[in-house]
Amino acid sequence: MLSGWHRLGISPFAFVFGGLAFVSLTLSRGAGSGWLVVVAAADLGVVIAALAWSGIGLVGLRVELATPSDATVGEVFPVDVTLRGLVRQPRTVSFRNVDGSTHFVDGARRARVQLHATRRSLLETLTVEVRGGLPLGLFRFSRVLHVTPTTALAIAPTPAPVSLLDAKLAPSASSSA
Repeated sequence: MLSGWHRLGISPFAFVFGGLAFVSLTLSRGAGSGWLVVVAAADLGVVIAALAWSGIGLVGLRVELATPSDATVGEVFPVDVTLRGLVRQPRTVSFRNVDGSTHFVDGARRARVQLHATRRSLLETLTVEVRGGLPLGLFRFSRVLHVTPTTALAIAPTPAPVSLLDAKLAPSASSSA
């Protein structure tokens, strides 16, 4: 569970960069040093670039999922993930209503991930959380989408083991009648 500034998608390193920029700018105004202005501008530039990069990666984002039609509880099954957006950037994808796992999708926009079926259900829509902001990681904004896969996913319960010997020894209803 995320807490504090991580819940908002802000890394503590963003505050470090902002603090360095503020200190550099404050010192440069009093000392008249030109190099401190350059350091402050570089620090602020990194913070602004990280903020813009993490935000623009989620604008116009579409997620496409290709799932198998069935799975069994306790089984691992593949899901093909395709991310389409304005820019190609690495992102992480979390599947909230399947197993809660998080997977990396690189800039190629496609990945095959392995999910673990934890409980039986019929999933006609999957709740997917996509987080942007990589590779800098100073700001990690997220977007939650409800995606309808190409086929509905039916997760069946684990079948109970049955022995052939038990089936032969069990009295049948037709023999007692």
